[in-house]
Amino acid sequence: MFLAFFCIGRINTSNVLSELVYSLSNLLVLFNDQIIHNTRRQEAVGSGEKLKTWLTVLDYSEVFIEVSAGRLWGEKGKWLIIVVLQIVK
Repeated sequence: MFLAFFCIGRINTSNVLSELVYSLSNLLVLFNDQIIHNTRRQEAVGSGEKLKTWLTVLDYSEVFIEVSAGRLWGEKGKWLIIVVLQIVK
């Protein structure tokens, strides 16, 4: 997470890069938690748990996706992505 704050202002696309680093760090923690959780539990993962995991991944990467869409497609594209993400959630 320190790297995300270090990148702000240093690179032209600093907000995109900092959001990417922040999202990846959160996803790495989630992946690590899933590994630990799966080693302690023997029963199969239900569809509710899979949905929860995918919603968490979407939540962690949502801001990065929005900022990237704003960079690529402008204000209208950014808002279109925001609407799509909220409908999916």
